Amino acid sequence: MRTLHRRKHAVVRAVGGRLAVPGVGGIHRRRTSAVALPVQRKAQSRPGHVQADGAHDRLRFRPTHQGRAAAYHGRWECVLHRPGRVRRVRGSGQDSQRASLRVTRAPRSTGTTEESERDMAGNGTVRVGVVGCGVVATAYYLPFLMDYEKADLVAVCDLREGRAEACQRLFGARERYADYYDMIDKADIDAVFVLTAPGTHVPFTLAAAEAGKHVLIQKPMATDMRGARAVADAIRAAGVKAVVEPSSSTALDPEYALLRDLVKNGVLGDVLWFSLASTGPTTYGPGLSSNPYGQDAFYAADSGGFLFDLPYAPTQIVSVLGACKSVSAQAKITRADHKIVPEEEYDKFLSHATDPRNANYWDVVVDLPRTQPVKMEAVDNAYSLYEMADGAQGACHVGRIFHPVLPGTGGGSLQIYGTEGNLLFGAGYMASIISTRTELLPEVEDDGWFHIRPRGDGSKAKWPQPTPGAFNYYHESSRHLIECILEDREPIVNVDWGLHITEMMAGAIESSATGRRYDMTTTLDV
Repeated sequence: MRTLHRRKHAVVRAVGGRLAVPGVGGIHRRRTSAVALPVQRKAQSRPGHVQADGAHDRLRFRPTHQGRAAAYHGRWECVLHRPGRVRRVRGSGQDSQRASLRVTRAPRSTGTTEESERDMAGNGTVRVGVVGCGVVATAYYLPFLMDYEKADLVAVCDLREGRAEACQRLFGARERYADYYDMIDKADIDAVFVLTAPGTHVPFTLAAAEAGKHVLIQKPMATDMRGARAVADAIRAAGVKAVVEPSSSTALDPEYALLRDLVKNGVLGDVLWFSLASTGPTTYGPGLSSNPYGQDAFYAADSGGFLFDLPYAPTQIVSVLGACKSVSAQAKITRADHKIVPEEEYDKFLSHATDPRNANYWDVVVDLPRTQPVKMEAVDNAYSLYEMADGAQGACHVGRIFHPVLPGTGGGSLQIYGTEGNLLFGAGYMASIISTRTELLPEVEDDGWFHIRPRGDGSKAKWPQPTPGAFNYYHESSRHLIECILEDREPIVNVDWGLHITEMMAGAIESSATGRRYDMTTTLDV
């Protein structure tokens, strides 16, 4: 039997008034899963779940035909039998957390017996379920998972059944679901890609972790610190892997690892200040105003708004300069009324799509009329002043403009200034450094700068898809999670990373609301 993570012992513990049994579901993934249930009421029996109530004076198991169980005072052991295999789980409980537990048979996957019995470590693949068949899924993640030899795309899920059906047809998933929790319970998967609207990221990730699934979380991890901490706690308790997007501008990209090393080694001397205030394109087009689709993803109150849609800014700052210490901000809704392309247009596009490697809705949606009125219910204009742990301070603006900028005046990329040099992004380069400490630079060109040139063929760029040959964070994040699962190593962009980036944005919202500086409670060793 495959073990999805290395936790071999499950300990009954109280979590916020609820009982949790971490690890049981992960180990016995095909027969059981763990859920947290209220202590004060007996849980309704549900196949495949550990049941708990507080009505008994000691721990005990109720054996089923799937296995036998023995209980001791304060300690328990469960042995599950399958043909040719025996697995044993042991644990302990404290007197204040007494409960009875029952292990029952879980629903079998709709896949074949041979498929459901394959060993992940043995065949070098990870079985994936994707929830959310929207624009990001079809343009980026699903094409990669379809082609990547270490990924096995088992299931797709979307509330709009037509989308799930189209993605199953296009990308070859064996199963499709309209209910996410059905997919978690029934699909024979090792990992979940959460590609839904931001407001669902926390509950969907919690459910995946409780079921022992590894997770890729599309941005944002959460839209407040309560949700972010709940996700981090659940991932750690379950012992599963999690990749938190975006991975662009992080150490997952070797160029950023190089830049961080140069800065840490003193190529800029003492960093004094920085700025990052992206303005926009020089012509009218889809990059202006606001996203032309996705009411739940970009406009709804629980979406976090544009600030949480664009965590690329704090991600880039931290990747180069290290952890953040505090944030002071002004944030508000500056334009409440918008119009978007109706969601039904994407459904039509997907139903007629035939090429899984070119299911890019952006090619279509930018030319469609925006006829559906929507209200902006979350922040769309945020100006943050960040104080970094090393003493540097800088300004970062996230918002939208509605008309083009004059060529040569836009700028807006990250600029960092120090006592011994400057680091700037843009001007035709990925990044450039000028420094008095030339001995620290890999090379210096005739103009006196060290330049990192863009990768890939820019002439073949088709916005918003990444330039061919350049760093594609959607693909690299997917590859990174799968490799971390197979090799049992911690992801670079893990929940600790996600917590810190989330707090930089959530802290800005709190600072704006209170009128006071927000001091960070998390940190990172970057």
